Amino acid sequence: TVDGDVTRNGSVWVTVLGIDGYRSYSQKVVPGATRFDIPVTFDGDDVPFGDRFIGVSVVAESNVVTSAYLGGIYVQDDEHWPVITVDQSNVTGTEATGLQWTLRFDQPMPVAQQLYLSFVAPENGREINSDDVDAATWEQWTYSERPSPPQTPSDSFGNLIVEVPEGATSATINVGVLADGVVEGDEQVALWMYYFDGTMVSLTGVIADS
Repeated sequence: TVDGDVTRNGSVWVTVLGIDGYRSYSQKVVPGATRFDIPVTFDGDDVPFGDRFIGVSVVAESNVVTSAYLGGIYVQDDEHWPVITVDQSNVTGTEATGLQWTLRFDQPMPVAQQLYLSFVAPENGREINSDDVDAATWEQWTYSERPSPPQTPSDSFGNLIVEVPEGATSATINVGVLADGVVEGDEQVALWMYYFDGTMVSLTGVIADS
C-alpha cells in the first residue's frame, strides 16, 4: 500500500527472490496511487519438495520513501516423501559376503534421488579401516587415496551414496570388504542418515572374520 498523497511520478526497485533465482524490476508509482501489486508465482505439482520462502524487497528509487521494505510468502508443500523403513537395521556378514541392508518405501519414489549415509564410529567393537577395502571403494567413500597408516571411514568423514531411481519402492545398501585371509577378529560398520522427512536411519553390521 501507498501512504499519503502521491502528486508526482515516483518509482521503487522490486526484487523477488525464489529458490530458482531472482527477478528485479522498476515499479512505477503514479500520482493518485494508493497501492500496487507485486506478482509472485511458484510451481504447483505433485512432487514433494519441502516448504519454501519466496522473499520480496521494495527499495525506493525516486520521489518515494520506503519503510517496511522486506516481505514475502511462505509456500507450504502438501506432498510428502515416501515413508522409509528398514528390513533389518543390524546385519551380519563375512569377508566373502560383505554386508547388505534393504530400505523400503511405502510408495514409489516420485523423482530420482541420492541417499547420503555417513560412517560413524560403532558403539562397541572395532570399525573397519582403509586396509579392509580396495582403493576404488575407499576413494568413493572419502574422495581420497587410502592413507598410511590406515584410518577408519568415520575418522575420514566417509559417506556412502545410494542411487534411488524414480519409481523405486526399495533400495539396497552394500558394503564389501577384502577377503585378506588375515586373522583380525570381527569388525563393524555403522552408518546413519537423515532422510528427507527428518527421519533418522541408523544401520549397523558385523563382519565375521573368514
